[in-house]
Amino acid sequence: MRTGNPVLNDRTFEDFGVSRRATAADAAPSATMTIQGTAQKTLGLLLLALNAACVTWSQTIPSSAAAAR
Repeated sequence: MRTGNPVLNDRTFEDFGVSRRATAADAAPSATMTIQGTAQKTLGLLLLALNAACVTWSQTIPSSAAAAR
C-alpha cells in the first residue's frame, strides 16, 4: 500500500490479519454463514425494525380513545 502518511505503512495492519488476503481455507467452520443462520438473523432484525416502527407509530398517532373525548 503506497501512502504519504508514515504511520500507514505495510507493517501497520499486520497484527489485524489484513496484510494478506484471506482464503476460504483460513475461515473456521463456525465463522462461515449458513442459509439457516442468515435467515434467522434476517428475521430477528426484521422483527426488531418492525417493533421499533410500531412503537414510533404509536407515539405519533393519538389513540382512538383519546381522540373520541
